[in-house]
Amino acid sequence: MQRSALAVAASALALLAWLPLGLAGVPLDTPDGFLHLGWAAGWARQLQGGNLWPQWTDLNWAGAGSFALAIYPPLFRLILGAPIALGVPPDHALAGALLVVFLVNTWGAAALAQIWLPRGRWRWLLVLLAALNPYFLVNVYVRGAWPEALALACLWWLAAGLAALLRQRAWGLPVTTATLAAIVLSNWNSTLLTLVLWGLAAMGLGLQRAWTPLRRWLLALGMALALTSVFWWPALQLLPSLRAPIPAGLLPGEFF
Repeated sequence: MQRSALAVAASALALLAWLPLGLAGVPLDTPDGFLHLGWAAGWARQLQGGNLWPQWTDLNWAGAGSFALAIYPPLFRLILGAPIALGVPPDHALAGALLVVFLVNTWGAAALAQIWLPRGRWRWLLVLLAALNPYFLVNVYVRGAWPEALALACLWWLAAGLAALLRQRAWGLPVTTATLAAIVLSNWNSTLLTLVLWGLAAMGLGLQRAWTPLRRWLLALGMALALTSVFWWPALQLLPSLRAPIPAGLLPGEFF
């Protein structure tokens, strides 16, 4: 009973945190937000034109002529761009994509609370803290760093997966693998920081001589990297093709 109540509370908190988007519109005047929306809209337009694997961007202010769509992780662009490709207005698609991010955030905290914390108020407090996480909200409302917010939301699921591995739960391995893959496909910086956290957790498992969870923890990373290699391996090969950004900000020319 408490499990379902916690899930309902997580959904309600996500909706409340997202509600300003529905009342005031999406925050397109953020430093990064219009860029991600532009990439998603351009990706959707190429998809509608028959290009099933868009890699180039044709936006003058978003890396025209570069492999931006191949280099920047694609998960949030897929969540946002797929509805646009199906005819949903971009602002509605963006609002829906951000609602998904908010739900991933609070549902992940609820999953971690259920497996890690005893029944009681601490579970509710963890979900509330996730919904009010200031860095998460700044990424959404101030910076427009929506892919990074998605990666940040996934960290709750990664912690839940680790807790499940420690408790020998069958779902620990697939959840950990899927979460690591989602982070790799969301944001480069978050991927690097998550690998540091993953290494620290692996050291902790080794010091505790928790060999079975450690083997599964290692296996999860290997499978996640294998599953996402279709993105990150070509992207790393294309990195040298990028030129330095214009230091004075966005100009009528190119962004990269």
